[in-house]
Amino acid sequence: MAEQNCLPAGHPPVEGYEYCAGSDQGSDDSNNNADSDSQGCLPPGHVAVDGYEYCTGDDTDSDGDSQTTQNTVLYNTTTHESVSTSNLDGSGWTLLDPERFPDYTHPAYYNTTKHFAIDSSAGSTDQGWILTAGRGTDTNEGNQQGGSDETSNQSLKDLVLYNTTTHQSHEADALEGSDWILLNPDDWPNLTHPAFYNTAKHFSIDSSAGNTSQGWILTEARAEAQPNSQSKSPSTQPETSDVIQSASTALKRSLLMDESDGSTITQSSENVIVKGPKLNLHVPISHADKIRLDNSNNKKSILNADADVSGIELEVNVESFQVDGKDILDSKFEFKEGLDIEFVSKAKKIAGSKIVMHAGNHKINIENGVIKNSDISTNKGNDEITIGEDVRVIKDVSFELGEGKDSIQISGGIKKGTIALGKGKDAIMIDGKIKKTTIDLGDDKKRDKVILDSKDNISKKITLTNFHTKDKLIIGDDTFTYEDLKDETPDKVSVSFRGENDSLDSTSSVVDMMTANTMDLL
Repeated sequence: MAEQNCLPAGHPPVEGYEYCAGSDQGSDDSNNNADSDSQGCLPPGHVAVDGYEYCTGDDTDSDGDSQTTQNTVLYNTTTHESVSTSNLDGSGWTLLDPERFPDYTHPAYYNTTKHFAIDSSAGSTDQGWILTAGRGTDTNEGNQQGGSDETSNQSLKDLVLYNTTTHQSHEADALEGSDWILLNPDDWPNLTHPAFYNTAKHFSIDSSAGNTSQGWILTEARAEAQPNSQSKSPSTQPETSDVIQSASTALKRSLLMDESDGSTITQSSENVIVKGPKLNLHVPISHADKIRLDNSNNKKSILNADADVSGIELEVNVESFQVDGKDILDSKFEFKEGLDIEFVSKAKKIAGSKIVMHAGNHKINIENGVIKNSDISTNKGNDEITIGEDVRVIKDVSFELGEGKDSIQISGGIKKGTIALGKGKDAIMIDGKIKKTTIDLGDDKKRDKVILDSKDNISKKITLTNFHTKDKLIIGDDTFTYEDLKDETPDKVSVSFRGENDSLDSTSSVVDMMTANTMDLL
């Protein structure tokens, strides 16, 4: 019989299988002569078997390989299959060569049947398979037999409670504020220690190989904790006690479209974090697989939303940036100071979000989609904003342009918006539909222009504020100066002048005339 089909010493007998060479259990006298301490137990690293414990004092020999494969297990969280990495023969798994496959975190393993890989990065999973520590009695023995506090603390420092479904994680030596507690080996002798109890869901996770419940496992912390982290209450500092772990290779390949991208990807209990020369990104773990970053162009970065995504926080360190794809909700994009930014949006919708630029000469081009309940600020500089004819700006969108010579071209529709041109010689041109929108010309004495293609483009009313003596309103072929608007305002237009709080509109002008006529009659 082939070597991979033999049973190791201590394994319960299985019909049709012989014990491996060198095992006394292959003889008829084996059950009588075998050491009582080793009968019915499994050697460290062996596949877990219900009803059988791992042998004590039985060390697995190392083969001298530079990769640490001893005492780890490939475990399926769905089917509960497990494969010891120390005995892969006939398992359908093979150990990958680090030199041939440098993109993986090694040791890494390849499934020759389903053709996918699992590596040693935290959170690496595919088709339910994970790589986890197959802990026998080494750690447990030190705790149960009165190991020193120093040894115990060191072992806990290297462990993480990790949820393979939600990707939450908790450091085993920093459980304060979580739902987890460390169990006392004297009170719980039947568990493989260290072992932990969830006080909210009432289940335990111990150090036995393949042990899992409700998606939780106990695994090694393969990356360092977040720098300068302190154990604080999650309600006030939600990320300070998080374990920042290297993200899986599969996630890296999903997020980064360019294989040569030098960005690093880590994850905490809540977010995936991308840090690179062009972008610093925080995105909730549940949305990380919905976006892709293209940094292949030296001077441009693109964020593609393959599905609706929310909660993005992005710092942009490159002059040209584009968003594309589906809805981007409740997010923030902030651009590095000292850059002249070119921002292009081709997303289906941007809602509940902020786009923040610092001083510079910026260009914003909204080519299509919907902008809703969002704030766009460009700060000081000569800025250009173009809103395409297929764009709808609706419900409390504000544009803050700051000081400088700014221009806005609105070819699409805008409803319930606020446009603050700031100080400087500014111009806004509207050839799309505009409704219930306020345009602030800035508290200055520069020559500002508001140009509407036609009076028919005004639905209901627009409001102009801070209108000064040098400013002009142009509607179609008609030009209205400060003096003209003081006398009478066009239909559907309300005007307040610089230094005045009250506005004039066509209705108030009619009321004034009626009052004057009445006084003449009297």
